[in-house]
Amino acid sequence: AARAPPAWRDAGLPLSTPSNEACKLFDATLTQVCLQSSPGPSCAALWRAFCT
Repeated sequence: AARAPPAWRDAGLPLSTPSNEACKLFDATLTQVCLQSSPGPSCAALWRAFCT
């Protein structure tokens, strides 16, 4: 299930939007990208780029 803003905050990755739909869409997109490629440096780089 895609995560809403409180779940991202609880994970230590607050997003700058209060929109549940935007957070869920971002989560679903990032999950899809990471699942299509093997988890590794490229996936970690995506997380750092988008979540820091």
